[in-house]
Amino acid sequence: MHKAPFVYPIIGSRKVEHLMANIEALDITLTAEHIAYIESILPFDTGFPSDFLSGYPFLISLFAMYDPQPLLPPVAAAN
Repeated sequence: MHKAPFVYPIIGSRKVEHLMANIEALDITLTAEHIAYIESILPFDTGFPSDFLSGYPFLISLFAMYDPQPLLPPVAAAN
């Protein structure tokens, strides 16, 4: 939730204790160093069909209009 705006977790819990632990976890704040460390462990795999289409960019331009969008900063919790 620290990397992208408009990320809303769906909390599914079977026990009240799990729900309370999930609510407490919302107070955790990752620094830029934490995020960089986590991302350095294993590169992100976009998966199918992105990994397939990235080798053939002309396929995307044939069948779709793509307008790159600017990256928005994440929405931080209000204190």
